[in-house]
Amino acid sequence: MSNFFQNFPIVPYLFGEERSPVPFQNISAYNHIIDQVRDDVAFYVDMFIEDGDRPDVLSYKLYGTTEYYWTFFFLNDDIRESGWPLSNLEVFARAKQHYPHRVITTKAALGQDGDISNIFLVGNRVRGVTNSQITGTVIRRNLDMGQIVINTVDNYRSEVIHGTGELIEANESTAARTYVFSDIQQYLAVHHYENSSGVQVDIDPRTQVTTGLRPVTYLDRMQQKNDQLKQMKVFKPDIVTQINAEWQKLLLQG
Repeated sequence: MSNFFQNFPIVPYLFGEERSPVPFQNISAYNHIIDQVRDDVAFYVDMFIEDGDRPDVLSYKLYGTTEYYWTFFFLNDDIRESGWPLSNLEVFARAKQHYPHRVITTKAALGQDGDISNIFLVGNRVRGVTNSQITGTVIRRNLDMGQIVINTVDNYRSEVIHGTGELIEANESTAARTYVFSDIQQYLAVHHYENSSGVQVDIDPRTQVTTGLRPVTYLDRMQQKNDQLKQMKVFKPDIVTQINAEWQKLLLQG
């Protein structure tokens, strides 16, 4: 069991609708010892977390004890705010969970302007006209990418897709039609494009011309964010014991 909270001060605390407070540790207690040394390269080294390493496991690898896992969170703001990085398998599972629908990317046909800003509105029913006859409901739009997100639980068979070039329409209206450029699972859909310098760039959603650009999917973005969390600072082994001792002493002093 971790000893991290052993010296946190005890304060009277009211739980729920209780009338009388009870003694409880003030888990919001904080001191600034780490803030004072966090940018001093004499105290830390940079490292990349191996896939699947938990905080306690990494603490044991580095320091021979699981007790110093908490220093990773106080030394790295991104981890404290976003949580511990996931394994690659966990990122994939979370992407599928967070983005469970399908994305139709549209493209103008010859002689059309391809503007979907006033058609395929949220709540509209979408139907494949020329081939699939698949139906679904628009739940979100990304006009910058010419995309509509279709609810997969609303009579939309996620294993069957609209073919490239298929004509689709909204609410069975011939005045609300466009062509499919791609139809793919949401987590694998393109979120944005980047140039060779890694800078996000705009495209013309009516033509979908992306020559020389790199597509970044929703899954890619989650993986990139997770990899950024894996790049972290850790206290040097000969420093961490001193940091822990000073932290606990300052907590006792209040």
